[in-house]
Order: sequence, then C-alpha cells, then structure tokens
Amino acid sequence: RRMALVLFLQREAFQPEQPQILDEHITPESKFTFVDFVPSVIKRSSTAVITTAEVEYHTFRVMVETANLWLQRNVQWEVVNCETVILLYKYNDRGSYYELKPNDSTFYIYGSEKNNVLRALRLWIKKRIEVVDKDVSEICQVINYMDVIPLNKDDGDFSGSKFENLDELIDRVNTTIIKNNGIEGRIITIETLQCEAGIDWKVDPEVSLSSLSTKNIYILRIFYEQGLPCNEKIGKVKAFFFLFIYDNVLCVCVFKI
Repeated sequence: RRMALVLFLQREAFQPEQPQILDEHITPESKFTFVDFVPSVIKRSSTAVITTAEVEYHTFRVMVETANLWLQRNVQWEVVNCETVILLYKYNDRGSYYELKPNDSTFYIYGSEKNNVLRALRLWIKKRIEVVDKDVSEICQVINYMDVIPLNKDDGDFSGSKFENLDELIDRVNTTIIKNNGIEGRIITIETLQCEAGIDWKVDPEVSLSSLSTKNIYILRIFYEQGLPCNEKIGKVKAFFFLFIYDNVLCVCVFKI
C-alpha cells in the first residue's frame, strides 16, 4: 500500500518506457538463436486509486516495428520464424517482487490469484552465411502480420457457440487472399493465438497486457515478410494427440499441423 501511494503521488513524473530488446545472450559464435521484443509501460492512469494503478503497455504492432528496426541494425541475421510468446510474471522469493522470466519453460498458475501476462514477439534467427555488400534495404527483411478473428454468426448470441470454426476461418482467409491477389509478401508462419474475450466476446489482439482467462477466442495470426504479392493459400488443419501419465493422472496432449 505504501508503494502504491508513492506511485500515485509521482504519477505526473512518469516517463514512458522503451520496448525491451532481449538479445544479450547472442554472441559472435551464435549461428542460430532468438531475440525477444517485450512491451514496456507507456501510460499510467493519473486517476488511479491508491491501491491499484492501471497501466498501458506497448501494442504488439510496436513490437513488430521495433523488431524491424533491430533487423536493420543487424543485417547479418535472417528471420526464419516468428512467434507470439506469453511471458508470465513470477514471484521472486529473494527480492519479494514479481519479475518477467522470458527463458523459463514452465510456470505454475495459482487458482486463487489473477495471473497477468505479457504478449511479446520472439524472432527465431540464423546468421547469414555471407553478408553481401549492398544497400541495407536490399537485404534487410521487413516483417509484418495480419490477424484474423472468427466471426460471430449471431450477434445476439453471447454463448460463444455461434462463431466460425477453424475450417470456416481458413476458408474465409483463402477467399480473401484470392480476392486481393495474394498477401503482400511471403508467409513465414501461421499461429493460433489465444485472446482474452470480454463479456460481449470482443477481443483486441493488439493488447499486450492481459490475464489468463476462462473466456477466450482463438484467432489466426499470419506473419509474413513484406515483398511482392504471393498467392499462397493456407492448408487445412489436422490434429493428432497422445496420452501420457504424470503423477498418476492421465493427460491428453493435442497437436495441430
């Protein structure tokens, strides 16, 4: 409560933060690695109550723009894949504070607590065999993306049962691609992204700060490298699963390809 009071009193002195670029682990010997672009706080409510302070983080679009600037400065790296990653705040017992742990592969969800997460951009990159002595604009990749949200077939229905399924969503995307003579570039990857939904089932994929929720919509996020129009279509989705036992509990894992 004391810290909340300090933040409230100093709200007018707040300065927007720059996006975090996590590339310290990259060495001259690295051949294949990744770099994370993590949102930071850009706005804090000046009308926040004493106990809580509402904050606003960079949008995902800003993360992609930041990544493109990084690629311009690091032309020796070539993007091979893009990924939206969810970073959870973990409690640091030694320092008694919460911190982001981008490299952790596991996290525990406490049922009685609200779990806030950040959505960051991760680029998987490989070192170019040879950097040709050309203008940067000729060899530097420009990454972009498009989000496709399932349509609600009945605006009056709030049960969530009348939305497009994945097959219908893919068909609509392919129809749009044909109508627009292709996507403006080469598709890098496509991911199914979980987005927290509001009471009316509306989602905003650009919001980077959210909480783990029981009400979600899965959208398609298509990453592509800007260039000449490409008439690539999206293939149908197949799924497979396997069973395993962990601590005497039967678990099911589902993979989609």
